[in-house]
Amino acid sequence: KLEDENKEIYFDPVLKPFENPFRILVFSPKGFTASFQKYPLNTLKKYGLETFSDSASAYCNTDKALYISGGKNRGKGTKDFLRVCSLKLTIERLPDITIKKENHSMIYIPKNYIYFVGGNSKDTFFYDTSSNLFGDWAPLRQEKISPALALVNNRFLYAFSEQKEKKKFDFFEKTDLKKIPEWEKITVKVIEPFPMHNFGAAVGNDGKVYFLGGRRDKTEKIYCYNIIKNIIEPCGQENSSLKISDKS
Repeated sequence: KLEDENKEIYFDPVLKPFENPFRILVFSPKGFTASFQKYPLNTLKKYGLETFSDSASAYCNTDKALYISGGKNRGKGTKDFLRVCSLKLTIERLPDITIKKENHSMIYIPKNYIYFVGGNSKDTFFYDTSSNLFGDWAPLRQEKISPALALVNNRFLYAFSEQKEKKKFDFFEKTDLKKIPEWEKITVKVIEPFPMHNFGAAVGNDGKVYFLGGRRDKTEKIYCYNIIKNIIEPCGQENSSLKISDKS
């Protein structure tokens, strides 16, 4: 049992039923510590997790819970959908997502929606956390593996990813969540080669979209997308003490 200064338990599930199903992280004003604990199969069955995905799933946080979806179980795609409330220490299996998804991405759209984008298909759909219902959105124009998603002005959803076949980054897609469902192809000017993939994205309060973490080819530069100029440019240097692989 791990508690913070306020006697609250925090944990970040890594759902691998045949290895270490949970990675537990505890945060406090003094920093954080990590502990690994194995759960026996009967504990997993208690939460209905004995057959949950062991790889290639996606996740996102809302203001109330952590949601995890899709992925693979022993190499086969799944429709799994899970809600984890870390403060109450509860795990709930939700209705299956509409199609099998793996290597996809999820993003929370305040206050009630979670969007599922990319992965093994172009399909895009959303989940209403208040009604527990799913709805369809327009499919992507191009397949995107683990796209980096960014929400701008609580309205425009961007999906960034290198082209799967060309290993090249020269365009991305965006959709206006307040209009008719469709994705728009955005051709972007790249100031210099963009040697990153499997990265995450975050919108800065300067209006730029910053690309974080990921896998890099011989660079420690940080890149960002300048929406006004429609260019991707280097905008800083990675802190060498904070190496991050895959999404952050």
